[in-house]
Amino acid sequence: METKELVGALSKVKFCTSNNPVLPIFSYVSLNKGFIETCNGTQGARLTFDTPFQGSVNLELFLNTLNLYTKVDSISKIDDRLELVTKKAMSTLQIFDDYVSIFDEGIKDVFNIEVNSNFINGLSKCLTTVDRNNLVESQSGVTIKIYPNKLLMFSISGFKGTRLSKYSYDVEYEGKDDEVLLQIVLPEFFCRYIVQLHKEDTVLRVSDTTATIQLDDLLFATRLEDITPIDFEAIIQKNITGEYTTIDKPQELVEAIDRAVVALSPLKDGKVISMTLLNKMLDITAYSQISSYKDSITLDIDQQFEFTIDAVPFQSTLKEIQKIGFYNGLIIGENDNYFTLMETN
Repeated sequence: METKELVGALSKVKFCTSNNPVLPIFSYVSLNKGFIETCNGTQGARLTFDTPFQGSVNLELFLNTLNLYTKVDSISKIDDRLELVTKKAMSTLQIFDDYVSIFDEGIKDVFNIEVNSNFINGLSKCLTTVDRNNLVESQSGVTIKIYPNKLLMFSISGFKGTRLSKYSYDVEYEGKDDEVLLQIVLPEFFCRYIVQLHKEDTVLRVSDTTATIQLDDLLFATRLEDITPIDFEAIIQKNITGEYTTIDKPQELVEAIDRAVVALSPLKDGKVISMTLLNKMLDITAYSQISSYKDSITLDIDQQFEFTIDAVPFQSTLKEIQKIGFYNGLIIGENDNYFTLMETN
């Protein structure tokens, strides 16, 4: 048999194994009747596939072994070993009986969310302000909050200057207007792969303990932790207590910040930009030990301020917004359904 098809199937589910597993079992792939499955302890991936044997093997080792052969005469299970045989060679791998799966066919859905272009765009925007390594579970993913007529997404980053993202769009569910129908925190890993693998409209099926989505021929699921989400709406209301003005994001500002980031690139830490606005002129300065950058651009805002800002997060924020404003030491960004706040120093 040729190994190409099996290699392709295993490669599709490899992303859901752990490179440095707490337990060896999280590096396994389970081959079953009609499907293969991986699990990293929190997320799981299942792919429909006719397997040549049943059991669990170390996925990376299995893939590396298969990649040594373009064709094998047989793949068979002999006791607790897997044998790959050609006319001149044979490779063996240990087969394990144990495996962890987060796919429980007995759990009933409690809520279905349509995964369309709005949902994917919201995840993409909110992922820009998620700390990948944040150990605070309520801050390490994207919060989904659903009212009968509105779906809200939130995320927050406290690394190198706090940034908060909000994305909202209209939906239609039964219930009272102010009733919160669902509030969950989707892990960052799960969100990133939904955005990466999504090709057509589908449904996110949410139960009390898991969220599951069909992405083409791949079934993808995550455990949902029992945590209290952050009240992002209250944070926004606390920080934005009055009217504020935004203007179209000037291209000159984008280009100036890009140049400042380059000037700061020799630094490992402390990459900050100084910004002073007076009489609608914005002065921008950035220094490293071997380079510097200064510029002045027109900014049509009737305010004055002086602050520093973390350079790289600000550069990333500018890529996501169309309008920009300044309010009580905060930078406000907007782009259709997207809203973001960023702290200054």
